[in-house]
Amino acid sequence: MTPKDLLIYKEKPALVQAAAQLIAGAIRNTLQHQSTCKFALAGGSTPGPAYAALADAAVVGDLPFEKIEIVFGDERCVAADHPDSNYAMARQAFGEKFDQFMTVHRVAGELDRIQAAAEYESALATPIDVLLLGMGPDCHVASLFPGSVAFAHHHAKAMAVQCPKPPPWRITITPEVIKQSKHVFILATGAEKAPALLEVFTKPVDPTQRPAQLVLDGTWLVDAAAASQLNLT
Repeated sequence: MTPKDLLIYKEKPALVQAAAQLIAGAIRNTLQHQSTCKFALAGGSTPGPAYAALADAAVVGDLPFEKIEIVFGDERCVAADHPDSNYAMARQAFGEKFDQFMTVHRVAGELDRIQAAAEYESALATPIDVLLLGMGPDCHVASLFPGSVAFAHHHAKAMAVQCPKPPPWRITITPEVIKQSKHVFILATGAEKAPALLEVFTKPVDPTQRPAQLVLDGTWLVDAAAASQLNLT
């Protein structure tokens, strides 16, 4: 099964610029129909440059940051200034524009993880308008790894989960939140993602084992290295 919308770029810089422009377009489209836009950020190495591009009017034009509500698809159970914090990465990448957002809902990763997840559910009371995800080499998205207990909790919106990579404890949005999101963009770069991308697109659909299959209907932006094992003829 191939994704509905697969975009392949020769180099990562072109992918980053395209991602920023597509996300900006989705935000503007959302704001044509409602007064605010809820935008969920991802962590990882590729989204950071995309955030910097979103903050650059030369790339995406002037975005109405004051109408954009920020949430996070996942967060590590660390303090806001920790090097592993997705919040810290996003703040640095957006630069001065970060303080122009209407609201930024930070996951309180320094708290008890169960408490932090429960408190974060209020930020997810309404569906996410624009969701950005990365995909790991094990097919994970957000902090939903293969076999995650989150797949068994159909009513939760945020959960504390233990992950097979450090830091081990994360707060993540759940599969139900992902399914309800309106515009979904998935970024995958690098040859190390090629086997996972092939698996996601060719194996039977089972998100509990291949979580990225939750978003086969999203817009996938991948570089040539990540797409190197795909047969697109």
